[in-house]
Order: sequence, then structure tokens, then C-alpha cells
Amino acid sequence: MAPMILRSFLLFSFVCFYSGLDDVVKGLECQSNPNNPARVWYTLNVRPPVRHESNSNLTIKRESGKLVYTSIQAAIDSIPDGNDKWIQIFVQIGSYWEKINLNKSCILLEGRYAQKTLIEFNAHQNTLESATFTSVAENFVAKHITFVNTHNYNLFGRGLRNQNANANHVTQAVAAMIHGDKSAFYSCGFFGVQDTLWDSQGRHYFKNCYIDGAVDFIMGNGQSIYDECIIRVLGNSISASGGVGYITAQSRSSDEDPSGFVFKGGVVEGNGKAWLGRAWGSHSRVIFNGTYFNDIIVPEGWSPWEFENDPVKHFTYTDQNSEGPGNDTSRRHFNTSLTDQQMQQFTDLSYIDAEGWISNHP
Repeated sequence: MAPMILRSFLLFSFVCFYSGLDDVVKGLECQSNPNNPARVWYTLNVRPPVRHESNSNLTIKRESGKLVYTSIQAAIDSIPDGNDKWIQIFVQIGSYWEKINLNKSCILLEGRYAQKTLIEFNAHQNTLESATFTSVAENFVAKHITFVNTHNYNLFGRGLRNQNANANHVTQAVAAMIHGDKSAFYSCGFFGVQDTLWDSQGRHYFKNCYIDGAVDFIMGNGQSIYDECIIRVLGNSISASGGVGYITAQSRSSDEDPSGFVFKGGVVEGNGKAWLGRAWGSHSRVIFNGTYFNDIIVPEGWSPWEFENDPVKHFTYTDQNSEGPGNDTSRRHFNTSLTDQQMQQFTDLSYIDAEGWISNHP
């Protein structure tokens, strides 16, 4: 059985497991520093360990009179539980080989350049625990950071690490799993092949981000806006399935569920072919508005996946006001036509930010 079919059982197990989850960190509303232009109260500095430190357990050093962390996780762990003040973790240019769990609220994780500030790991044995970066905290911001699951992925070749050996063995390997509400990402990268970005639940905002993958590489039950993001399909990395992948797998399950993925503008490019999405939930909702599609989109667009035999389809799937050679909607399955007013309800920031939490972020 193909790996992308086996993943169905694993991912639905995650939904069942998290349905009663109590460990999402719900912090107080974060306080900004009115005397700091960056609006943070203090900054923790992180630099990558030099070669002779690679086997050391020492994660805090003093340089020029200042404490410097050589592990992002160590910097996170130093912040007290129940924190309600915005704290910046500034990550210097380099590669950080670590698996990170962010469970503290009111954190700004910021690098200098996303292309040169990488958090990498290669976990893949268990999808539920494979994420290089996991966030379960409310009020989190990331800027200029790239999250990578290196399993089957070559960062610089943007594809399979060893195409001859691994092309038929692509497995689920998550780069980032976002489970906390009120989270925002600016100019960040998410690189992987299958299940790259697990937009699990909560309200999220992605601005000018880069997302690489081939199979279900933007997935979950998040209520999210992707604003001017570049999505790159790595179809050549899944030759076992003919180079045909799936961009989204959204798991909305009822009419009352507010979740959905909304793509404003941006570009979908890459190689091979890809469906815009397949239904990971009975009421799956994905909206593209004003997006430029290169000639890689399967003309039918949307797949019902495991809901093929449902007599009534409750999906909300649409791509409107878009451009490019992959924008022919004449053969789209399940395409929903939204009025201008309906489209505005989804593309306006109020869809995820009725109370103004984005403007309160640093």
C-alpha cells in the first residue's frame, strides 16, 4: 500500500488523540514593552554551536559579558511558565540541528535571513512525533526562520536527498506542527516532501512564506490565511505515484467548524503535477483567491479522497480571480463559486482576527 494511503490512518489517529487535549498552553494576553521599538521586554541570543562544541551538553555560554545560548530549545526552556510578556529569541545565522517543542506563550522567534537561519531535524518513524518544530502555545510569532524536515529532502537541491535510493520510499516527515492559537509567521520557510506544514488547529497567519512539498504538504484543521506565499510542488520527488501530489489536506468536519485554509495571492509553482487539495474532512474548506498557478495543476483540481461515496459533498473548494497557465477551472471538481461578499468574509483578516490579535504582536 502506498505511503500516502497509509498516512490516512495515522493522521486520523492524531485527530482522535488530540480531540480531548488539555496541554495547549493558554497564556494571558501578552504585554508589550512601550519603551522598546521592538515591543519586547528582553532578548535571548542564540548562535549555532561551533564544531568542537557539537558533542557538548553545554547550551549556555558567556560572550562579551552576555549570555548566549547554543540551543534554541535551551532558550525556550529558560523562559518561566506562565510568561505574559513578549520575549524575543534572536537566532543568529546558521544551522540548528534540534527538535524543538515550544510550550511558552508570548515568544518572538526571529532570525536575520530565512535562507540562512535553519532549524533542521530528520524524524520520520512516527508521524505524530516527527515534527522538527512543534508549537502548542498561544501568541507566537516567527520571522525569517526556515523549518526543515531533512528526511528525503535536500535543502539545496529542493527535492529528494537521494533520488535513486529513496524515490519510492517517501514517508510522512513534518517540518512544523502548529497547534497553538494566535500564531503568525513572516517570511518563513517550511521545507519537506510529505506533510511539511501541519497547520493543526487555531487561528494562524502566514505572510510572504515559502512552503515546499509534494504530498499533503499543507494539512490540518487550522483556521488560517496564507498571504502572498510561494508554494513549490516537488512532484519529481514522488516518482512512485507518477509525480502527482496534493498541495492541501484540510480536515474541517462540520458546518459549525470555522476552520479553513485561505490563500490570498501568491504563487503555486514547481514540477510534476499536483491536485489543489484532497478532503481530509467531510466539510473540508480551501480557498485560493488571486493566486498565480504555473502549469502543474491537475485540471480536476480537487479530490474527495475518502469521501468519494458520500451522496452529498459538503466541501468548500474554490480558486477564483486567479491567473497563470494552471488556472483553467473548466474541469474543476466540486468548485464552489463565491460571491464577492462571501469571498471578502474569508480573505479579510477578520476571518482569523476579529479581536485584533495580529496588531498586538511585535
